[in-house]
Amino acid sequence: MKKRKIIIKLAAAIIIIAIFISGGIFHYSTAIFGEEIKSKLGFSFDSESYANNDNGFNLILVNFENYLPQNYSVKLKSFAGGEKVDERIYEPLKRMIADAENDEVYMTVVSGFRTREKQKNLMKEKVREYLKLGYSIKKANELSKKWVAPVDTSEHQTGLAVDINQNPALCSQDEVYNWLYDNAYKYGFVKRYPSDKTHITKIINEPWHYRYVGIEAAEIMKKENLCLEEYIQKYC
Repeated sequence: MKKRKIIIKLAAAIIIIAIFISGGIFHYSTAIFGEEIKSKLGFSFDSESYANNDNGFNLILVNFENYLPQNYSVKLKSFAGGEKVDERIYEPLKRMIADAENDEVYMTVVSGFRTREKQKNLMKEKVREYLKLGYSIKKANELSKKWVAPVDTSEHQTGLAVDINQNPALCSQDEVYNWLYDNAYKYGFVKRYPSDKTHITKIINEPWHYRYVGIEAAEIMKKENLCLEEYIQKYC
């Protein structure tokens, strides 16, 4: 029995070493399945940084390098259609949508706050899609992260970000995206993932994803063409 336990432990050690040598599959897998794998293998990563409110709640930086703490909490308020957002951005978001309607641009919030579980499941689903197409686990993870943020790296978990699309019966998608690009900063929102900042954000262009940063920061980011990472590095 003792000999068998030793063999099992040696086999487990060999598997773990092989995973690291294989080019970071363990890293990608933990990004998707999170604590499930970490806890089972007994690993922790002290190198991970965690997002904080040091610069104000509106400037919390959550991305692939800054994880949202698991004890992060937010007071939510339901928006039209059932989506929820941080109650502190409810009013500016409501005004923005109302003013857009005055310009005959009709938009709707299609995604607001997400729980950790929902974000984790979205990532798993996207990875499975690529695996079914024949990609390796490493490549599937890599491609998936361009579309879906791994759990605890998504702004949707803060309640400060929304995905906005058009009311298809009343206006076009381009009308909504163009109006937001030109006017969202006036209400404290910024296009979080522009096409020319992908090398910084690591996220593809998302003309529907807007993040509340406050009017002061939004005006500067718009004027100087800065993404949130750049703004924080320069002004905070």
